[in-house]
Amino acid sequence: MDAAEFKAKVIPLSGKLFHFARLLLKDHAEAEDSVQEIFLKLWKMRNELAEYTNLEAFAMREIFPERAYQGLTSDIVDPT
Repeated sequence: MDAAEFKAKVIPLSGKLFHFARLLLKDHAEAEDSVQEIFLKLWKMRNELAEYTNLEAFAMREIFPERAYQGLTSDIVDPT
């Protein structure tokens, strides 16, 4: 995937990715950082993206391991 194809297929997902990240992280800046990290990850693996039939679903799934887990577990209190 070249830069033009990446811009045409991946960049338009930014709004949905940000909205999803914002819902999970509950923080605007963290959501922006998460989306930037996802775009960087997708860019680095751009030659493999053709293997995925639903790029949007793949990108959305990638938000969780990047930051959401940290955000979701930060509120857990150790009972000991």
